[in-house]
Amino acid sequence: MSSPTNNTQAKEGATRRRPRFPWFGRHQLWVTLSLVVVIIGTMLPWFDTFIGTRYGLDGWGILAAWGAAVGLVGAFSVKIHWFRVLPLVGSAIAVGIVVWTVIEGIEVCTVAPDGSAPCRPAIGLIITGAAALNGLWWSVRAFREVVLPPRRGGSGSPGGADEGGTSATR
Repeated sequence: MSSPTNNTQAKEGATRRRPRFPWFGRHQLWVTLSLVVVIIGTMLPWFDTFIGTRYGLDGWGILAAWGAAVGLVGAFSVKIHWFRVLPLVGSAIAVGIVVWTVIEGIEVCTVAPDGSAPCRPAIGLIITGAAALNGLWWSVRAFREVVLPPRRGGSGSPGGADEGGTSATR
């Protein structure tokens, strides 16, 4: 490993550190973990039937996985605008798919008069729903609590006009 040739290179290397993962605090960590669990939950069984097992990725659960993937893109983003919006949208999609699947499952899995049920919810649907709700909770909290950085350029006057009277944004 080569050593820096002068003192300024050593100072620049020492002051420029790469930030560690939860750039925006615990909100980002919890949203990320929740969305990863949503993706894992879609791979687990959602319904047990008398014919066999129905997995989340067999049907509409693939949309919950895609919603969680969209949320993960925002959760890993270093741009605060993407972090505030994409996990919220992805978690809302996953919650919507799980709620819709539960409603459809209640209609399909009604108990027969002899007391037997043709199907029942499995662990994957429960895990996916709980993780999606947790992700939605932390996404809403992040949207409310994570503060946007101040705008650069201009004097801070309304409308984005600087001292010269021209607009700073185009």
